[in-house]
Amino acid sequence: MVSDRMFEYLFKVYKKIRSFLIILIFKIVFGRRLKVTFLNSFEGKIHFSIDSLGKISIQKNLMVRGPLYLRSFEKGYLVIGKYVFFNHNCSITVMKNVQIGDHCMFGNNLVIVDHDHISSFQNDNAYESDEVVIGNHVWCGANVTILKGVHIGDGAIIAAGAVVNKDIPSGEIWGGNPAKKIK
Repeated sequence: MVSDRMFEYLFKVYKKIRSFLIILIFKIVFGRRLKVTFLNSFEGKIHFSIDSLGKISIQKNLMVRGPLYLRSFEKGYLVIGKYVFFNHNCSITVMKNVQIGDHCMFGNNLVIVDHDHISSFQNDNAYESDEVVIGNHVWCGANVTILKGVHIGDGAIIAAGAVVNKDIPSGEIWGGNPAKKIK
């Protein structure tokens, strides 16, 4: 029989090998458009969608409970820092630029988008985009939505269910729809 400690060790080895193979496959598929280190842990699924001019860059020790959906289209550029954690069912869609700092944690059902559709009778595919920048040591609870043009300072906390449509200074706690300063 395999002891509990041995089983945990074998499961960690399995996750590392699985993560390595997932990254290798995606690097082959997307080439230079995807920069990612092999030191990552994907417990759940991760889905990449990168158009011909889009780019995604992921630093070491990304942890994904999954699924995580990352999409870069047109000239979108997504950068995810070191030691970042995504819980279940998170989605980031980039048309221009999204930067996530180091040591950030994101709860279930997070949505980050850096663009809006423009209602126009002449052009159904018109967009308006502005970069999203998330600092270091930021924590977002479950069901948070971060919209275009938002800058979130280092150490900020965003409560569950918040819709962030304006900048959040460093070290503050925000929540609500639309998000407002709590503390």
